Parts: sequence; C-alpha cells; structure tokens
Amino acid sequence: MFLVLLLLNVLVLLLLLSFSVCSTKAQIVTLS
Repeated sequence: MFLVLLLLNVLVLLLLLSFSVCSTKAQIVTLS
C-alpha cells in the first residue's frame, strides 16, 4: 500500500513539473 501511495506522489510531482515547464515555455514564447 505504501508503494502505491509513493507512486501516486511521484506521478503528481511529475505532472506539476511538466505543467510548470510548459507554462514557463509559454511565457518565454510570448516574451520573445
């Protein structure tokens, strides 16, 4: 059960990371 929670946390972190990267890329594109 602990491993499942750990995997879910990792997936959420990856989603947040990819979302922040996409948003920063969009900001860079709009600035340039």
